[in-house]
Amino acid sequence: MHRFLAAARGKAIGAAAMTIHEEVAVFGGASTLPEFRGRGAQTRLLRHRLRVAAASGCTWAVATARPDSVSAANLGRAGFGLHRRPVWRAPGASHGHSRA
Repeated sequence: MHRFLAAARGKAIGAAAMTIHEEVAVFGGASTLPEFRGRGAQTRLLRHRLRVAAASGCTWAVATARPDSVSAANLGRAGFGLHRRPVWRAPGASHGHSRA
């Protein structure tokens, strides 16, 4: 697991993760503190992870994001192709609804 921090004036403002599996970099969760959103932290973290992945010999990078989210837009701007997939559920799994 590779961990990355974005900082402004010595304060951590965002974080992201990446794992490498042979030639594939898998970009993990990323977040920015609410008061620092919209200032480019995630764009910088994405681009830095792409550079690290390439320097590590990766020829592919993958990530997941909720459709039409800020994260999906950031990935698209960073050059990722966006592909929608159906929801996967284990047999007999709940549909995400619970009753009290």
